[in-house]
Amino acid sequence: MSSTPARIFSLRGITLGAQVGIAALLGDKSARERLINRVVHSRHISPYVWWPRPETTAASPASTTTAVEPVVVAARDWREHFVTMLSGNGLEIGPLHMPLPKPPNAQVVYVDRLPLAQLLEHYPELPPADLIDPNIIDDAETLRTIPDDTYDFVSAAHVIEHMRNPIAALENWCRVLKPGGLLYVIVPDKRTTFDATRPPTSLEHMMRDYYTPSRERDREHFLEYAVEVDKKTAQQALAGAEHLEGRDYSIHFHVFLPSDVLKLLAWFSDNIRPLDVLEGPVMAPGSIEFHLMLRKRS
Repeated sequence: MSSTPARIFSLRGITLGAQVGIAALLGDKSARERLINRVVHSRHISPYVWWPRPETTAASPASTTTAVEPVVVAARDWREHFVTMLSGNGLEIGPLHMPLPKPPNAQVVYVDRLPLAQLLEHYPELPPADLIDPNIIDDAETLRTIPDDTYDFVSAAHVIEHMRNPIAALENWCRVLKPGGLLYVIVPDKRTTFDATRPPTSLEHMMRDYYTPSRERDREHFLEYAVEVDKKTAQQALAGAEHLEGRDYSIHFHVFLPSDVLKLLAWFSDNIRPLDVLEGPVMAPGSIEFHLMLRKRS
């Protein structure tokens, strides 16, 4: 695999962009400003903003304070930007009707949980002509049929939120990567999607899903989805959740802010498998998604 050009200003695998976010989360304003200047000079990104979000304080649930999400917002086609970093043999997980642009120096195979005919049946709301016919039929969380150290890169756009066990999914996505391979992840920002009213998924919740998977806990996600996304109440919510679960519909089991994903990746790198954040989280103005490029440490 050809080497990927990237400017990494790392501290135990945490890159400059992530350091800025951590400084913001810790409330170190002067450190954040110094690091922002380094981001601009190293990446030549302009314009950029740090996206504030309302956060309810524990002391006064009705009051709000402004917290800063560690994401660079810049007017750029980030998908095109990141796919140019990919080369060699790659795997795209769950492309459905919106596969990523094909990298110019790469061969890509697609994996999904159902063959095309069943995808068409399962997702009647998606444009049938755009659905990708997967090369591999497998579970995106386990990738059981794929040997270790197979691919130069793995990409997963709007997939991790569909995983019942996000940490196990990350573990297996890294497993099928060669040492030094790249993992490109795109995640919907809950603030800008139909998940806006749902609480972000905590690291501790995902740790429980990893260490003690529970179908009963999954069932609660179906109910939350029926209430918060489908806006059902009482018996209709219960029936709606049962219908979704009976279809094994691929809901957003978990929802994220950029800071949630950075916490997940830091814990994962320390406890499961070492990963470097090469770039991200970044997003375009008005976009519903943020992007990260990760590298499996050799």
